[in-house]
Amino acid sequence: KIQSLSSKYSNIVVSQALYKERNRKQIKDIYNQVKFIYIISDGSIVADRIVSRNNLVDSEYAKIMQSKFDPPDIEHMIIINNGDEDELITQLKSILKQCQEESNL
Repeated sequence: KIQSLSSKYSNIVVSQALYKERNRKQIKDIYNQVKFIYIISDGSIVADRIVSRNNLVDSEYAKIMQSKFDPPDIEHMIIINNGDEDELITQLKSILKQCQEESNL
């Protein structure tokens, strides 16, 4: 899907949980201009979100997946998502500005 979209558009955003560093490296090897954003939330907030969403992912599954997560070594930006919508928007705007500045170099 990334390949199809990137052939049509110069800028795309893909949302995907990448738990393994090898998967991030695979994407980076193919799309060298890729920007990774690591979204961090407090564990208790994540747990509350999982319960409130009432979907296929439960707390136990989330704990298992978290234990398999490889912290990123690849260069990345960070967003803290602990529920403050205004702060989240500020962080997103900052990342967008940084990406725009880098593309103008």
